[in-house]
Amino acid sequence: FFDEGFFPISFYYLGMLTLLSRMKTTIEAFTLREEDTAQIRGYAAGVRQQYPECRTFLHVIYCFGNQGFRVFEVGELLV
Repeated sequence: FFDEGFFPISFYYLGMLTLLSRMKTTIEAFTLREEDTAQIRGYAAGVRQQYPECRTFLHVIYCFGNQGFRVFEVGELLV
């Protein structure tokens, strides 16, 4: 498992009407939120402390109810 790299994923279920209406955007135009990037980097930092030899790749997935989803690759955590 760790020989190939570890892929922390942060998954968010977002109420379609609540979030997108409030932000006045569409699923296609939705962008990665800074607070979610910080959270996934924190998860990965904990993994790196326990497994320092591990390459860690970061992804955030947003699920918009039953309307669709967006996947963002945050990148590799470099320590």
